[in-house]
Amino acid sequence: MIRKTGTRLLTVWPVDIHNFLNDLPIAAKTPTIGYVIFKYICKYRVAISAVFLGLIILAGLGLYTQIRISQTRVQQKLQTQKESIEQQIHEKNTVVAEGMALSALQEYPGNPILQGLLQEAQGISKLT
Repeated sequence: MIRKTGTRLLTVWPVDIHNFLNDLPIAAKTPTIGYVIFKYICKYRVAISAVFLGLIILAGLGLYTQIRISQTRVQQKLQTQKESIEQQIHEKNTVVAEGMALSALQEYPGNPILQGLLQEAQGISKLT
């Protein structure tokens, strides 16, 4: 494959053997971009794996933080709605409280706290 003189062949082989054993590109083959990248990935696979693992961990932490922030906002909004409904029930504005509870239940269907407040408002309206 190498059509060089014997002297060139003798000087390139030790370098190529050293490069091959150290996952570096060899001179006997024409280096393409893909070949060189592949050889360097093989040589530095531990470092590259660590970088990718770090990126995956950072992405996971970012996603976790975003979900937690979203959950906190929903809980704060739900708490505000609950306090508003309780205030209307306390002030005996049962029609307003029922409307607020129904509206909140449309946004958060099946929420037991809002269902309890709706039943409480309906129970008070039946008594009056």
